[in-house]
Amino acid sequence: KYYLKDRNNEYYKLNQNNCITTITNYKNIDKIDNINFYKNLKITNFRIDLLDETYEQTIEIFKRIEDKLK
Repeated sequence: KYYLKDRNNEYYKLNQNNCITTITNYKNIDKIDNINFYKNLKITNFRIDLLDETYEQTIEIFKRIEDKLK
């Protein structure tokens, strides 16, 4: 595994898949609580990026999203 370190000593993971390298944030970004705000802006499509979540964490994320979309 490779990381980039910034001036605040935060580590950004580098993910490589074939010829594409992605730099991920040093912390998880969760905007689920903002879904209603986005819906009020008439945004109807959302993207979910899962990187290294466990199965249980993934299920919990989707439950939270489902609850917000009701």
